[in-house]
Amino acid sequence: MVMKMNIYTERLTIKEISYNDAKAYYEYARDVTTATLAGFKPVDDLETANRLVTGMMYQGDTYSIFLKEKNIFIGTCNLYKKSIRQLKDAYTLGISLNKKYWGCGFGPEALRGLINYAFNYKGAKIIEIVSEVNNIRSRKMIEKLDFNLDGIIKSYGKLYNGQIYDIALYSLFLEDYKEKKVWAKY
Repeated sequence: MVMKMNIYTERLTIKEISYNDAKAYYEYARDVTTATLAGFKPVDDLETANRLVTGMMYQGDTYSIFLKEKNIFIGTCNLYKKSIRQLKDAYTLGISLNKKYWGCGFGPEALRGLINYAFNYKGAKIIEIVSEVNNIRSRKMIEKLDFNLDGIIKSYGKLYNGQIYDIALYSLFLEDYKEKKVWAKY
């Protein structure tokens, strides 16, 4: 029997992505700005969204983010058991929100919940997160979560439109997480 994971924060519920999320996923993933900043091709239609969500369900590392009070899907986050580092206890985080919910503090709140889950239940020793270098909003959010900049990786990847992009790589180590008093309340 597989246990379903749910994370509850003050305003959010984070749970494994499901078929029921495909329509709401499509609603935000079709936006060019949102998709480009998250590093994926905008989703063209609901059928494609259904296939993508099915793939995410199969991989098991993508979670849906819901507003707790109204049970409204607002985005996805990821906790990958792979990283740039070749260590077995390193994870990589990712997040993508519907543009309507940008600037409301939901991104950091969701990531805090996932960070706590990774360190306290998955045995993570290091958590990484990357941001496209010019995505200043994303980088500020990451830095507010106490991640340290490891460096810039030039020509890291290519977007769906052929544009080459650079990333900023950040890390949070278990020791630093335990030392920071800010994490004690979560």
